[in-house]
Amino acid sequence: MDGVLGVRPSRRAGEWEIVEQRLVWMKPIAIQSESLVDRALIPLLQGKILDAKSTEAKTQLDQAVLGLERAGRIGEVPLGWLARARLRRQRHQYAKAEQDIAEAQQLAARCGMTLHLTDAHLERARLLASQGRKEQALVDVRIAERLVAETGYHRRDGELTELRRDVQ
Repeated sequence: MDGVLGVRPSRRAGEWEIVEQRLVWMKPIAIQSESLVDRALIPLLQGKILDAKSTEAKTQLDQAVLGLERAGRIGEVPLGWLARARLRRQRHQYAKAEQDIAEAQQLAARCGMTLHLTDAHLERARLLASQGRKEQALVDVRIAERLVAETGYHRRDGELTELRRDVQ
């Protein structure tokens, strides 16, 4: 199931439909699973797919974060925090979004999870840019660029290019 979580589809070319199809396929498997992580991945995906205006998106992401925390697998917890931060940013709940990003960043830094740390810097840059704090956002973009260069995590190159354009 982890491979599906790495999907960062755009709203074009039916990419979200592919994620939804995978979710339909995964849901019965996850429900029968004894793994708390498997069970938490379903609301995480559902929350990511739902429109930010939907109250169900908040419920699903809160449930996912709680499930991932309970599962005790620290490698997955930042996924929940960053997905919820994105939703909170879209809803202009900036302080709460910052809390989720800070949690993800602290855990990722402490545990050497560089890819999650990169994603946290990208989400913080989006948060700051959405508040008009472009100079501060550029700091996080540069940190993310450095982390991408160090790790070879080039799946985020497109996001970096877009963010760099938005904050300059």
